[in-house]
Amino acid sequence: MLPDRVTILANDALKPEEIDVPRAQQQLDRGQKEWKEAGDSEEAYTEALRVIAEAEAKLATAAEKH
Repeated sequence: MLPDRVTILANDALKPEEIDVPRAQQQLDRGQKEWKEAGDSEEAYTEALRVIAEAEAKLATAAEKH
């Protein structure tokens, strides 16, 4: 990282207009449900958090187009 530049490494990138907002909201809801049902499973908890983070990133990106 330089003072006037940031490099982002990502596997996928979507433009705000490419995001299906209702589908991203469903993904967020699913992740939250998985998180609540994870119980003592660290693997299930970690996967739920990944799903939530991805959905939240999509929704935040989609909000940028407004």
